[in-house]
Amino acid sequence: MKKINNKNHIMKFILYFLFVILINFDNVVFANNNIYNDHDKLNKSFSTLLKDETYEEYNNEILDQIKYLMNNVYYYDIPESLANAKTVKEIMNKIDDPYTQYYTSEEFKKLQENINNVVPGVGIYYKKHEEGIEIIGILPGSSAEYSGLKVGDIVVSVDRKEIKELSVERIDKYIRGEEGTKVILDIKRNSQLITFILERRTVEIPTVDSKLLDKNAGYVHIKSFGNKTPELFKKKIEYLLSNDIKSLIVDLRGNPGGYTSSAYEIAGCLIGSKTVTMMKDNKGNESFYRGTSQDLLRDLPIIFITDKNTASASEILTSAVKDYDRAFVIGNKTYGKGVQQTSFILLDGSFLKVTTHEFFSPLGNKINKIGVEPHFNTEKIDPLKVAELLFSGNQYREYNSQLIKLSIDGKEFIIDIKKGKDRNYRSAFKYIIENSDGDSIEIGSKDNWVKFDKNKISNDFYFDNLKTMESLTKSSKDTEFTVKFNKDIRPRTVNEFNVKLVEGTFFEEVPLEYFVDKSNEIKIKCKEVLNTDKEYYLLVEGIESIDGMPLKNGSIARVYVY
Repeated sequence: MKKINNKNHIMKFILYFLFVILINFDNVVFANNNIYNDHDKLNKSFSTLLKDETYEEYNNEILDQIKYLMNNVYYYDIPESLANAKTVKEIMNKIDDPYTQYYTSEEFKKLQENINNVVPGVGIYYKKHEEGIEIIGILPGSSAEYSGLKVGDIVVSVDRKEIKELSVERIDKYIRGEEGTKVILDIKRNSQLITFILERRTVEIPTVDSKLLDKNAGYVHIKSFGNKTPELFKKKIEYLLSNDIKSLIVDLRGNPGGYTSSAYEIAGCLIGSKTVTMMKDNKGNESFYRGTSQDLLRDLPIIFITDKNTASASEILTSAVKDYDRAFVIGNKTYGKGVQQTSFILLDGSFLKVTTHEFFSPLGNKINKIGVEPHFNTEKIDPLKVAELLFSGNQYREYNSQLIKLSIDGKEFIIDIKKGKDRNYRSAFKYIIENSDGDSIEIGSKDNWVKFDKNKISNDFYFDNLKTMESLTKSSKDTEFTVKFNKDIRPRTVNEFNVKLVEGTFFEEVPLEYFVDKSNEIKIKCKEVLNTDKEYYLLVEGIESIDGMPLKNGSIARVYVY
């Protein structure tokens, strides 16, 4: 592409460029994010802008600015035809790069709000409920808190529209809106229907959550890398450390990225002042960025969790802790967005976000369009359950407890057998054992370990804490089961948590329907046809008697299908 030839204009642009605000950040946008990435939506906004008379005087200057930036800082090669583009829309259509985008000032403001988790709303967390949505959390200082909404309230309508048949995404659009506007929520509390009128306010949702998982493990979930994320991360870590945690799980699942400077600061808590990433520009120049050295987590064992939506700045952090062997990474391979964008304010206040660099791991490993591979790919198994189990033996190393010792990707872990056999962890437990290094594991305690051939461990090992019932033989076409108890049961405890049909590989659950046929009898119906090539187990755990007392032992029955 040819350089801009208007010398006066170049001087004017360069003088302005001296005052330009550059904002370096990385983001990757998926269908479920609110960050603008849809070119059609953007094109509509700036097509309208181009027709505005007040914009006409800037039109050529804005086009020249964009062409100048593309010609000088854009990371990839640009098409020759870009020099002849007459509109912003035409320029964007000629660039085969989903991350180089034009934004009006309002659109860019929304982009930043999404990175920082700032949204106009009423301040509630919720989940789907058969009657609408159930409130599971309320943000401090929000309209919801001020108006008296409570955790457990069921929202049945929004602005007098019933929502029980709507998706969570659609409901979210109804509840959110312009700041200062009102929304009517009809709430079901116990058996009473209450109407609330709430004002939508700008709500800052924390980008970092944390909790204590058990006596020895802390958990931190980083949702995105906003301006305040490092500060929030440190506060959460300090709280967890004050509770004497022995290990830490950092969850980056679904994190689309954000400000790279925030990722560098958090990296400093983990790797000190070592190189976090290497950036390369369109001329091949390399720049190295280091962590902001801090003494927070130098020696604590750490597991990172990633998935296919872990992207950009999240991949910078993940690749750094992996390269330096500072954290054990589990989950799924990351997205593979290994390019950085720089945002420039244009003369009219609009923005151009341009791909200016490609980034690599500290050891020079490519990330773009490849992603970061975990040390341990958990496939479809819940990686958080896996992480909890891998750290579960830490607190028992000095005690006489039944433990399993194994290695994964060359790293040794000790797992508490009792926790592994818990109904919430069995599938993760079996997956870990079967996918550990080599053919043997060790079972025992601190001073007495015995080797076992892991290939000879049967499913009975995982269920030996349950009472064995008589086996069942079913036709693949017969999808109903009947379970009888020796006393009357509480119907509400008959649900998908307490009664399960699982297949034998990794105990994947078969979808079921439940019917309390008699006071001491339940019927179960499979929602899918059973496979004659698989083994199944019927598990009954957590059922309560009519007086509210849990039945003493869970039960298991082997199911043969022909």
